Amino acid sequence: MAQGYIEPKKNMEIEIIARDYFENLAIHSFFQDFEKDENEGKIQKCKMHDIVHDFAQLMSKNVCFTINSNIGLETDYKTARHSKLKIPKEAQFPESIYSEKNLRTLIFVNRSDDMLSTLFQHFRCLRILTLDFKYGGTVWNLPDAMEDFIHLRYLNLVNYCGDALPETICNLCNLQILKIISDSKFQKLPQGMSKLINLRHFNLGYRCGDYCSNVKFPRGFGRLTSLRTLYHFIVNGKDDNERCKLGELINLNHLKTLAISGLGSGVDECEAMNAQLKKKINLHTLMLRFVEWHNVEWDEWCHGRDPLEVWVDEGITREKDALVLNALEPPPNLEYLSIGSYMAPIMFPNWMMSLTNLKELEIGWSSLECLPHLGKLPILKSLKMSHIRRLAKLGVEFMGIEESEKKEKGHRIIPLFPNLISLSFEEFYHWVEWNGIEEEEDCIRRFTIMPRLQNLEIRYCRDLKSLPNFLRTTPLQKLLIDFCGIQEEHCKRGTGKEWPKISHIPNIWIY
Repeated sequence: MAQGYIEPKKNMEIEIIARDYFENLAIHSFFQDFEKDENEGKIQKCKMHDIVHDFAQLMSKNVCFTINSNIGLETDYKTARHSKLKIPKEAQFPESIYSEKNLRTLIFVNRSDDMLSTLFQHFRCLRILTLDFKYGGTVWNLPDAMEDFIHLRYLNLVNYCGDALPETICNLCNLQILKIISDSKFQKLPQGMSKLINLRHFNLGYRCGDYCSNVKFPRGFGRLTSLRTLYHFIVNGKDDNERCKLGELINLNHLKTLAISGLGSGVDECEAMNAQLKKKINLHTLMLRFVEWHNVEWDEWCHGRDPLEVWVDEGITREKDALVLNALEPPPNLEYLSIGSYMAPIMFPNWMMSLTNLKELEIGWSSLECLPHLGKLPILKSLKMSHIRRLAKLGVEFMGIEESEKKEKGHRIIPLFPNLISLSFEEFYHWVEWNGIEEEEDCIRRFTIMPRLQNLEIRYCRDLKSLPNFLRTTPLQKLLIDFCGIQEEHCKRGTGKEWPKISHIPNIWIY
């Protein structure tokens, strides 16, 4: 995309065309050692075959250069189009690279802030720029000369240690992809960011992999109507005059991936409705995060307490989170949903069961007392839940079984979690019971529970003492039980009381 190799077609997204190109190359063995999504089978990572790699290097020897020392820098770089520059800190910086006047790609592992301004003066034709601030640490920002890269389409800032981006970055009118991996020092996006009208993908995160919850989003951000990826949008600020509100999302109707953070920071039901997520029919991935731990997390961990426990002990259950979640109704074709740091005791939004295309669901860092009725979601393949504080019992309500169905007469078979492949429970602090359908034989025969389940993981659920009977009838291939109340004496081969429920599973790990 950034090099302009992909020609857009009518009624076809450029990203879809690019994916088709990639898959076509994969089919013809240009790539190997694919790592695929375990549920969807989509390629996440791959390698190039050695022969293909050597051939590519041969064909591109006059245009692609990797410079990682000050040896052999007498090379003429006038024909260079793509360069990776990583000069050792102790080596002299090679001025010969300034001859790369027509450079299209620059990957630069930065050594100090005094080099960037000089570099920027020489490479005005760049389409792709990756800056890895590997040796950073002190707070310093990008130079204003960023605006000279008028052809730039892809900007990737790795380990960025500045506290803001320069306003001049807003003059990059051709920018399509902006990625920022920063640390806690980064706090502010440019006020004129709405001028980046061609921006399609915006990714913002900490170098440790978490959200940048301190970053201030500018008002007018909602004018970036070309966005397909917004990871992530932050609702913060001390008052309504400072805060970038959810209403900014109202016109971003091309979004496919959206992550929202800070929903517990003064957001109410009315503001959540202004986002009108339901109208974003292209949205297939949605991540919602409520309470932010960033101010207390490290101190609490150092004192041996997890942040969620602090909030619960202080009586903070945030009943309004339930209203906000209900107002953030996504379109029914959503495929992936993640809900984190949700502090209401229940999670039963009116729209949950309308997500008939939902394939993956994650729920984490919560004080839920019971789980949503998820068993009737028809194509749910992966369910991951972690750090659930208050839940003590898991039973038929989790399956979505209604009272009328339990009493129903006849031969109709009701599938529960009909397409679930992977199920994971982690750190359920007070979870004691996991019950299946412990009813008369006729009732049991009317339900088919998790008929496609392949992988089950239960980690750090210290109080859980037993497993449900229905596991006997699942086609499980992998079971992992780690640091739980179900210890080896309960599951050991031949003698443990839980062993008959899991003896058919070929791969079992119990720690």
